[in-house]
Amino acid sequence: RSFLGTPAAGAPEGLGAWGELLRGWPVEAGWDAERGRFVRAARPVAKGETVLRAVPYAAAPLGSHVKRVCGGCMQARRGGRLELYCPGCAQVFYCSQECLEAHSRGTAGPARRGSGTPTWRRPPHRLTCAPLKLFASGNLDAELESVLRLVVEVVALAHLEEASPAAATAAAEGGAADGAAERALVHRDFLLLQSHHGGMDARQRKELKKPLALLRRALGAGGWPDFQVPSEEELLSLVSRVDSNCFGMWSDRQSEGRGAGGQGGAEINEKAPECIGREVYIPASLFNHACSPNCEIDAGHGWLEVVTVQDVPKGEELLISYIDVNRPSSARRNYLKKFYKFDCKCPLCLEEAQGGSHKKYSYERSQKTPKKGKQGRGRKGKKGAAGSQAPGGGLSEKDIDNAFQKLMSS
Repeated sequence: RSFLGTPAAGAPEGLGAWGELLRGWPVEAGWDAERGRFVRAARPVAKGETVLRAVPYAAAPLGSHVKRVCGGCMQARRGGRLELYCPGCAQVFYCSQECLEAHSRGTAGPARRGSGTPTWRRPPHRLTCAPLKLFASGNLDAELESVLRLVVEVVALAHLEEASPAAATAAAEGGAADGAAERALVHRDFLLLQSHHGGMDARQRKELKKPLALLRRALGAGGWPDFQVPSEEELLSLVSRVDSNCFGMWSDRQSEGRGAGGQGGAEINEKAPECIGREVYIPASLFNHACSPNCEIDAGHGWLEVVTVQDVPKGEELLISYIDVNRPSSARRNYLKKFYKFDCKCPLCLEEAQGGSHKKYSYERSQKTPKKGKQGRGRKGKKGAAGSQAPGGGLSEKDIDNAFQKLMSS
């Protein structure tokens, strides 16, 4: 098995595979030389319409939140640590015996949100127990650890498919429900994601050498039958795919105070959602970025929706925001160039570059004021809203990306 993928995945020839993932939704995949792959409306789409619903291919808590996030349902405990945990690795904690047993069978995952959402397949914890045990002594940064945990889960899923190809084929050829694709994601879908590992220089590769060595030892410790540990180059490819395409996993924080909306003189202190981990949503990763997007991400624990924020005519590209668009133009463009390897040429950036936009932002305010999406959830694109500061000691986007992203970017 190769973990490197194929060049065709990012070229026009790969559109058929992407079309499979988007089947049943009012969208279609497109490609051109300037944008590469993108998503456009296959028909007129009304404001507020859900154009994609997905479950994660893989999910993992931040290293700093392992004892607070249930390894089964991925719900975070408010205050204190979870008491139930795997005695074999002591690296996965659970909120209930039911979650522990479900995770051990590989059928864990949060309740499905609405019809048409594919089932979230998880590798049985017995496969990942021994590899995760090595993370306890790895002295890893919390954010980098979450990326490596995701890679362990991705490799475990690939190994299961290789051990049972008939089951993997059946999962990939699933039926449909309410017009939306009912198909489980498989490893070849993950390999469609873009990797930037080929552009790493010698310094960046050197800085990742020790974490990758630990990851190779961890995967080798699993004792999986007929398993060959991926090469360093293959692991670099997997790490880059995960880090470049993951979304933040957030825990809502309760508002403090009494009353509703500040009525009756009551003071409301709304706290921002707290980032507790990362998730990989393969179909949603096809959506490109814009600083003035026509779609937004609404997500919970184990599900994600892309929802339009305005009417979109047939054929127009559907766009989400990867970052906090309240940041100044130069800060947005520098962040996107550094972490996502592209120069933003969205209409807002071009307008601001030409001096045509009179929209002004306070940088301090944009760092401290969380954006609210649908139903009061923290609105986010890939990896969450960059620059939004979680109060009360929570991790900000800058905290989350700092340790690992500085290794991946010059």
